[in-house]
Amino acid sequence: MFLLLFFLFPFLLLSLLLAFKVLLSGKTQLRLPPSPPGLPLLGNLHQLSSLPHRSLLDLSRKYGPVMLIRMGQVPALIVSSADAAQELFKTHDLAISTRPASKAAMKITFGTRNITFAPYGERWRQAKKLAVVHLLSTKRVLSFHALRDEEVRRMMERVAAACAGGGRPRGEVELSEVLFEYANAVVYHAAAGKESKEGRTATRYRAMVHDGSVLLGGFHVDDAFPALGWLGAITGTDAKLDRLGGRFDEFLSGILQEHIERAEKGFNGNEDFVDVLLSLQKDGAGELGLAEMDIKAITSDMLAAGTDTSFVSLEWAMAELVRNPRAMKKLQDEIPLRLISTCVSI
Repeated sequence: MFLLLFFLFPFLLLSLLLAFKVLLSGKTQLRLPPSPPGLPLLGNLHQLSSLPHRSLLDLSRKYGPVMLIRMGQVPALIVSSADAAQELFKTHDLAISTRPASKAAMKITFGTRNITFAPYGERWRQAKKLAVVHLLSTKRVLSFHALRDEEVRRMMERVAAACAGGGRPRGEVELSEVLFEYANAVVYHAAAGKESKEGRTATRYRAMVHDGSVLLGGFHVDDAFPALGWLGAITGTDAKLDRLGGRFDEFLSGILQEHIERAEKGFNGNEDFVDVLLSLQKDGAGELGLAEMDIKAITSDMLAAGTDTSFVSLEWAMAELVRNPRAMKKLQDEIPLRLISTCVSI
C-alpha cells in the first residue's frame, strides 16, 4: 500500500496543481475554435483510436473544419478542409512555420540542424537556399541522368527475375518493394556516392530511417505531458533514441571521412551531395557556415526525405494506373515495343 501511494503521489500532486491553475486563470478571452469536451489531464487523447486520422475526421464532421483539441497538456489545431488549409498556409504561414520541438527530433536530427526540423529563421532560410541552389539545381539533377538509367535497368531486371519465378506465384511482383529499392538506390548514390565496402550501404541506411520514422511518429509521454519527460529514462525510450542517434552519427561520419580521403587523393569524378557540401565548407558557405554536424544533418535530410517522397509518388502513380485501365492502356501503347518482354508486363 505504501509503495502504491509513493508512486501515485506525484501524479495526484500534478493533478491538483493543474486544477488550481484552471480555477485561477478563469475563462479565456481569446476567440478559440470549437473544441470537443475532454478529460482533465488527458484532454482529448481518449478520443483518438489506433487510426488517429480517422478519429480526427469523425470529430471534424461534428465540430467543423477548424477545431482545437488538447493532446494531454498540449493544444493542437486540427484543420480538415482545403480552404482552411490554404488560408492557414498562405495567410498565417509564419505562425505555423516552426515545428514543435521534440526529444526524438533533437536526438535523431543532430539537434534539429537539418532543414526538416530546424526552427524557422535566418539559419533555416540559408540551409534551404543551399539545398535548392547547390544540391537540387537543374544542372545537378541532370548530372545524375546516367545513374537513374542504370538503376532503372537494375529495377527491370529484378522485375523480370521475380516474374520468372523467385518464390511467389509466377507473374506476381511486390511492386512497393521494387520501387522503394529503386528510389533508395538513386537517392543514396546521388547524395553519398556508391555503396561503401565497409557496409555503409543504402540498405543499412534504409533500416535506420525506418527505425527513426517509428520513433519520430510514435507517441511519447513528454510530447503530451512535458512535465513527465523524465519517464523516458524509465521506459527506455531515451536509450532507444540515444542508440539510434549514435547509429546515424557513426554512419554519416564514415561517409564524410570517405569523401574527405577521396578528395585528398585528387578525386575529379561526378560530385555527389556530400562532395558539394564539403567543397562549400572549405570555400565558406555564405552566411550559413557549415560545420561537420550541419553536413551530416543536411545529408541525412536528403537521404531520408528524397527516398520517401520519390517512392510514395511512384507507388501512388502505379496505384492510380491500376484503378484507371484506360490510362494504363494509353501508357502501354506509348512504351516502345523493345522495352516489353514476354515476362514483364507494365
